[in-house]
Amino acid sequence: DEKLGVKWDKILKLRKEVNKVLEKARQGENKIIGNALDAKLELHIVDEELKMFVNSNLEILEMTFLVSQFEVVEKELEDGTVAEEIEGLTLRVTHAAGEKCERCWKYSTKLGTNEEHSTICPRCTGVIEK
Repeated sequence: DEKLGVKWDKILKLRKEVNKVLEKARQGENKIIGNALDAKLELHIVDEELKMFVNSNLEILEMTFLVSQFEVVEKELEDGTVAEEIEGLTLRVTHAAGEKCERCWKYSTKLGTNEEHSTICPRCTGVIEK
């Protein structure tokens, strides 16, 4: 299916840019993260078509990027990294907020909201309780 191919081409192009900033965040003196699951990824997108694409594929993109937290922000990211291959895209990596889920290893600010499963995130709690 051609539409599916075009969609995945865009996703993979985005992932390539994300991987560059994640690697940069893992390196050097100002090491922010140890691995991708330690990361919160923010994207500032100028192009409206790309912004609509990203916003309509948030779940798939978060899984593809392998980060704990991911969001599209309206405010310009002055301390972000300008994408090399996607015009109008700025990315910023910070350490994800919250605590690490013992099951999926993603960081969440909602750990402990279920007394029975206090060390795992709500998503994993839902999976375990099924």
